[in-house]
Amino acid sequence: MNSRWQAVLDVPYVKGTDPTNAFARALAFAKLGDISKAQAALAEVPAAPVAFPSRIATEDAMRLTVQAQIALDQHDDAQALQLLTKASHDTTRGGWPAGGVEMPTLYYYSPHMALAELAMKMGDTNVARAALAAELAASPRSSASMQALERLGGSSK
Repeated sequence: MNSRWQAVLDVPYVKGTDPTNAFARALAFAKLGDISKAQAALAEVPAAPVAFPSRIATEDAMRLTVQAQIALDQHDDAQALQLLTKASHDTTRGGWPAGGVEMPTLYYYSPHMALAELAMKMGDTNVARAALAAELAASPRSSASMQALERLGGSSK
């Protein structure tokens, strides 16, 4: 799994050009356990213009998702759960990914799926089901969320 995150860091990157790239880099550093580089990369996520509230919500979700991974790195599951719950909400509010468009695998990391995984680990199936339902609303072809719902005994429809 580390090779996947290292591959994200190997993609050419120009600072300040794309919040998705900055987010992907911050998350990759966090997944690889390099918290200081994750925080530095997170600081590079450009702020969305005030005139675009959905972009603000999406970028807030990106920041919260990285912060949640940092909390997980520090073995603070309760903090990570709070951050991912807010990230999942902001993701839905911001419409990320927009219009159910499937994002490239290299960059795709869903706060909904991260929340569902953590909630399952913590035994909170209600939160997990809600997060998986949100993922299916955003990405209707998500086989991972359908399979996870089936394991929980819930409907994927």
